[in-house]
Amino acid sequence: MVFTPETLAEYLKVESSWVYKQASQKKIPHFKPGKYLRFKKSLIDKWIKSQSIEPIQPYKIPNRIKGGHLIMYQVKLS
Repeated sequence: MVFTPETLAEYLKVESSWVYKQASQKKIPHFKPGKYLRFKKSLIDKWIKSQSIEPIQPYKIPNRIKGGHLIMYQVKLS
């Protein structure tokens, strides 16, 4: 499947101006048959995966000291 800038914008749920800017800055995979800007879905899907950020693992922080013992609890950052 091949996207135009407009159909890619719909697929990514962004403005088409963003798609044009990313392509002009060579930040998103694309090709140009003649003067037309096009995007292969398979390459876009790989690009999306490469842009993903792994979630931060919960970490422990001290809650309080009780009876000389440090009590820990987990916090999830969102």
